[in-house]
Amino acid sequence: MLIKIQRTIIFLLTLAFANACFDGQQQKMQPVQVGIIYDCTLSAPQNQVPVLTANHLNTVIALCQRNGGTLSFLPIAKASFIPLARLNLRAVGGKTLREKALLVKQQRVRILAWKTSVLKVVASGRIARKTDFWGAIHRYSRLFQEPVSSATPNRFLLIISDGLDDMKRWQPIKLSADVKVLVVGLADKSNATAMSEQMLRFESIESALRYIRHLIEKPKPGGTHEIQL
Repeated sequence: MLIKIQRTIIFLLTLAFANACFDGQQQKMQPVQVGIIYDCTLSAPQNQVPVLTANHLNTVIALCQRNGGTLSFLPIAKASFIPLARLNLRAVGGKTLREKALLVKQQRVRILAWKTSVLKVVASGRIARKTDFWGAIHRYSRLFQEPVSSATPNRFLLIISDGLDDMKRWQPIKLSADVKVLVVGLADKSNATAMSEQMLRFESIESALRYIRHLIEKPKPGGTHEIQL
């Protein structure tokens, strides 16, 4: 009888440990959704808005590829309410080295195509004479309203812009409360402060990406992230 009880206890402890590992794995694999809005207008260099680089894209791709999710990109120009350049990635985290290598190889072509298309826009320069800032925000509001078929993703919107809008085509709006809005280059006279309740300002693109990594890799007890805005 004693041996039977001991075996039962061992089984229950093993099951509890397995469940804990599974929960931890599920927590780590929470997908990531990162949107990038990039200012391609004449006022951006005038207001010293940083330039997006290949290294920045490599960082955000790695963050998304680890947990899986969606990357998207939208330039701000005269008309910004246009389709997003999107890249869906499957998670490579939690897999064996062989599985990881195979998945990375399978996704390499799509990643390169997305990265090339984004850098082509960046290389074209900041030449637009009008700034449809709120048109870009409204377009992204569509993305963040889409239903998800799996776990709710960690949602981020990285805005690289002075936030000045001279089109007056769209009204300022607030995005979903679960979207973390990170802004680099925001001008003091921008009315982007309409999103001030969820908007975090950063001095550089690097610091904004470090903050995203911090939120992804440092979950609070219970499997969600502690975010102080």
